[in-house]
Amino acid sequence: MKKPFAEQFRPDSLDNFVGQGHLVGPGKPICRFIEEKHIQSMIFWGPPGTGKTTLARILSRSLSMTFLDISATESGAKELKAIVAKAKAVGSLLLFIDEIHRFNKLQQDILLPHVEKGTLVLVGSTTENPAFSVNKAIRSRCLIMPFEPLSADSIQQALNVIAARLEKEIAPDTLTRIAHLSQGDMRQAFNMLEAVSVAGESAFSELGTNPIYDRLSDEHYDHASALQKSIRGSDPDAAIYWLGKMIAAGEDPEFIARRMFICAAEDIGNAEPMATILASTTLQAVKQLGLPEARIHLSQTAIFLSRAPKSNETIRAIDGAMALIHNGKSYPVPTCLKDRHYPDAAEISGKNSYVYSHSKPFHNQNFLPEELISRHFTGEAELTELPRDVEEILLGLLQRHPAGRLNLQWMVRSSGFPAWKLKKALRVLVKKQKLEINEDLTFQLKNK
Repeated sequence: MKKPFAEQFRPDSLDNFVGQGHLVGPGKPICRFIEEKHIQSMIFWGPPGTGKTTLARILSRSLSMTFLDISATESGAKELKAIVAKAKAVGSLLLFIDEIHRFNKLQQDILLPHVEKGTLVLVGSTTENPAFSVNKAIRSRCLIMPFEPLSADSIQQALNVIAARLEKEIAPDTLTRIAHLSQGDMRQAFNMLEAVSVAGESAFSELGTNPIYDRLSDEHYDHASALQKSIRGSDPDAAIYWLGKMIAAGEDPEFIARRMFICAAEDIGNAEPMATILASTTLQAVKQLGLPEARIHLSQTAIFLSRAPKSNETIRAIDGAMALIHNGKSYPVPTCLKDRHYPDAAEISGKNSYVYSHSKPFHNQNFLPEELISRHFTGEAELTELPRDVEEILLGLLQRHPAGRLNLQWMVRSSGFPAWKLKKALRVLVKKQKLEINEDLTFQLKNK
């Protein structure tokens, strides 16, 4: 039986290795290791099919090292001790460990001292973030080398070379389709090319892609982060793209709905209270309906949250208060605020100095401990910078502004900026003393 294409056509040198230019390009780490005849223990971290095993083999061949590859899930103490003995015997051994994030403590205890002394060179492969999945003892002895998904162009370039060596001609359009369907995974591309070369293109006219990413991997959180950051950045198209990718990958729809529920309070809050209500309703709809119907509710909420005005006041306020308390500024409740709904309250708590706010709403009364009277937890976060081109647009708008009071809606229509962004920008202009806004909302531009 013939070897799979992925094994038959595995590159054997950097000259025909595809992708990872940041590692193997001229002057880059792997290239320099080979040039200097030097190597260190490393962890190759990246998605499947991006060349981790292949590059380890190329390294061992280029440096004339004995190559051994094992899986962390299958190797016990006996095998590892034999590997150490062999490393001592041959003097130059590269041990490649697939799925190194599954390395247990016993495996470590056997190998770590020999890795540290240089008896053998350890190259580990993982699809999981080493910061979370690989224990500290291994990480401290290894360089972390991140691998990136391969571009469709890089994959097609490799497929063109392989296709030219095959007996059966394959249409360029099919190679292009395979390159895009493989989602940055060269092994998947080889598998599809092998299937087409054996069964013919017509047999795979409906060829589709595998799940977009492994929802049990780090990408689960990466995509959730991308969704929330797109919403926070008010980009509904990006939010819908990441939402669609998460659904296509088989993400738990309740997880997606919960993340948007959090986002509604964290990034929008009281700037648009309906956001939290809609997100809560969507979570309930997801629980009651499930997919595929609930994708519509998720889409509606993602678009609404993206277009909603943004405010992080709620999270900043509560985190600020809790940070203060954790840092030792925890004060007792002032006497006027204590509960008095019990007998003998006057004798126990003293005279009631609390003023009922409904009866006297304008009475100047303090509700914070005396030590925090001037402390403010609420309030909008200000812009950290106002881009020069935005400032020029706003100043131009203000020069053309209709006479009278500041008309925010006119500025929204004229600029295309949402009102909440304009308010923040106008505060920057006031702070920079380029604009003066009076209490009656009349304004005056200043020459600064």
